[in-house]
Amino acid sequence: MGFRAVSLRTGKIVDATRFPDAKAWAVDAISSESKKTERRLWRDEPDAETARALRTTQIRRLKRHSLTKASVVLERLSYCSDQHRCFSGGCPECARLFQRALVCGVRRYFRKNVPKGHKLVAISLVPAEARIPPGDLAEFDIDNFLRRTKSKLRRAGLQVGIGAADFSFNQDRDGKYEAHWCPHVYIIGWTRNAEGLKKSLKKLFHADKGAVRKPTTVTDIEPKYWRISYAFKWQFQQRVTYFDAVKQRRNTDKLRLQTAHQVELCTFLDRVGLAKRLICLGLKPSVKDGRLELQQASL
Repeated sequence: MGFRAVSLRTGKIVDATRFPDAKAWAVDAISSESKKTERRLWRDEPDAETARALRTTQIRRLKRHSLTKASVVLERLSYCSDQHRCFSGGCPECARLFQRALVCGVRRYFRKNVPKGHKLVAISLVPAEARIPPGDLAEFDIDNFLRRTKSKLRRAGLQVGIGAADFSFNQDRDGKYEAHWCPHVYIIGWTRNAEGLKKSLKKLFHADKGAVRKPTTVTDIEPKYWRISYAFKWQFQQRVTYFDAVKQRRNTDKLRLQTAHQVELCTFLDRVGLAKRLICLGLKPSVKDGRLELQQASL
């Protein structure tokens, strides 16, 4: 398994680990997962063909946009194959392998290590202040976003957890708010007091009257593949809210991202890399004997 990618300077194929976004443990996780026998881990898991088709679509969309900042990700995705992965954060095939490795490692850890008297919970967070206008995603500071989110999670009482930043493009048919990128977080961890955690998070993450009506949810879960997979998504959506006259309430349509938005997101994800999307509390991922493992992080 070679670690090939494309030089930012010359455009020639080089070792992919030279890209600063390609963290060594993430490269190891993807490389190890790609060697394993293919089997569906959960019922609705997208297969390798789906990821390959999406990479082809990404390449076609990128070619339509003669943007200098899109050229690097275009070259990386174009050279990605079963033999030589690109390890780009914008590559659906590499992201799928990364997700599979993480899902297996996270499931193993939580099945064995949840302390007695604690519950495993899934937490969804949508910080209202993190909205990004279309065209400005490249300026988004994901490090600062995750740092602030981790700080609030700790203040709310969560000490152990792992998840990732997710992105959607949100707009409203009735003009309730301006169209925007919506960064949000889904994290899985354990707590002794789920109700107390819910109350604390509600105080720290505030709703607004338009785009973010329910910024926090905390749900008891079992460590199942499909549930954990939601924390490490690699397929992104356009969410369109509207008033549903039949149900007499607001509803949401989930659609495919438009080409311009897909290019903007793909370029951004390529720059930040797969590993940087992770949010880890009290845990550190590594790869040992071809398997992703979680270890307690040193304080």
